[in-house]
Amino acid sequence: MTKRYDTDVVIIGGGAVGICSAFYLRQRGFKVTVVDRDRVCGACSAANGGLIVPSYSIPLSSPGKIAKGLKWMLHPESPFSIKPRLDPALLRWMMLFQRASRPYRCRAGIPVLRDLNLGGLLQFQALQAGLPLDLELSHQGFLEVFRTRHGYEEGVEDARLLEGFGIIPEIVGSEAVAEMTGGRPTRAVGGIFYPQDAHIDPRRFVEQLATHVRGMGVEIRESTMVTGFRISGSRIRAVETDRGGISARHFVLAGGAWSPGIVTGLKIDLPMQPAKGYSVTFVRTDACPVIPVGLSEAKTVLTPLGERFRVAGTLEFAGFDESWGRRRVLSVVRSMCDYFPDIDPSAMAVEEIWQGFRPCSPDGLPYLGHTDAYDNLIVAAGHGMLGVTQAPISGLMAAQLAAGERPELNLTPLHPDRFRGLGLFSGAAGRPGTRRMES
Repeated sequence: MTKRYDTDVVIIGGGAVGICSAFYLRQRGFKVTVVDRDRVCGACSAANGGLIVPSYSIPLSSPGKIAKGLKWMLHPESPFSIKPRLDPALLRWMMLFQRASRPYRCRAGIPVLRDLNLGGLLQFQALQAGLPLDLELSHQGFLEVFRTRHGYEEGVEDARLLEGFGIIPEIVGSEAVAEMTGGRPTRAVGGIFYPQDAHIDPRRFVEQLATHVRGMGVEIRESTMVTGFRISGSRIRAVETDRGGISARHFVLAGGAWSPGIVTGLKIDLPMQPAKGYSVTFVRTDACPVIPVGLSEAKTVLTPLGERFRVAGTLEFAGFDESWGRRRVLSVVRSMCDYFPDIDPSAMAVEEIWQGFRPCSPDGLPYLGHTDAYDNLIVAAGHGMLGVTQAPISGLMAAQLAAGERPELNLTPLHPDRFRGLGLFSGAAGRPGTRRMES
């Protein structure tokens, strides 16, 4: 007699990746249930910069990042910081990050990220064209600007590297920066424009798509905490939650920064650190740039969102510390004035101040694919600062894997078990794990 399940697929996580996975799975005829510890789009997908950026195809673990990080880490307003603590998971992550930052490893990651980022952009375009939704996808490109000549020269070097992989930049001077941003006076010495890039309001996108998939028949259970799994041999039979168990044929882990803790009891090795970022959303004024802008030295981005305007940035490795870094928020806001002197934050109405945890893998690549330990567990997590960009292509490939189709891209570099056995330490980042139950 055929085993009956409560659903075909359980997706753990209701952010951008989880909801995109639900769409593509339901499109293939699967019965889908999404569970989230909070609410749909309640975590990192909510108020980030909203960029869809093929230009961000150089891994975070690039040469020189560790030296810069050590210089910045103790400065309370720096764009990067690590809270000193004796955490074996953090120490192991840093060791793996250093390993991944070797030039040849970093270079090998560029075409992988490029294909994910371009694939994400193509899927966004398909969703905009094919669904009865107003996603407000904007194709204005992305302009990275520089305050210093040294920063500009480094940026041009990166742009030339990306150009060799098919990401085409336009290198411009300060006058062009002012013109491209709508005639806004600038202190930038120059910029690099990436015409392929786009942007979107991430919360609007995820919430609209969630409403759409509910209409397709997807069940979304919010405020539902995963507490464990029921296992039989090499298969997961059910996920246990604080609202009861749910049996399924397939499981997709899309829990963002919380993913390692969710599967601790399954003994799956997913090195990941939560990197806290901040954003402030204002009512837009005439002084704001009219296209998305990256402030290179400050490591912040400015995104126009209709009548609103958002500044977002920082990478703060402090575990799951939910306290607010007031000085960091102020530093993010002040960075606008350093590049565009006519912007006066004190004269702008604040709509939202937000923080979220970016799920960062050591090599800057997401975890995407089946695990070796369980035949029916698909991991789609660890997208770092590219969760919005890569959400549709990740969701599509998760659905393709569940359906037994050939994935859109080569998943070998993204294998969830690629760090297994590497390093002296193992473990998840800062959250108690769930329990494993044999059945």
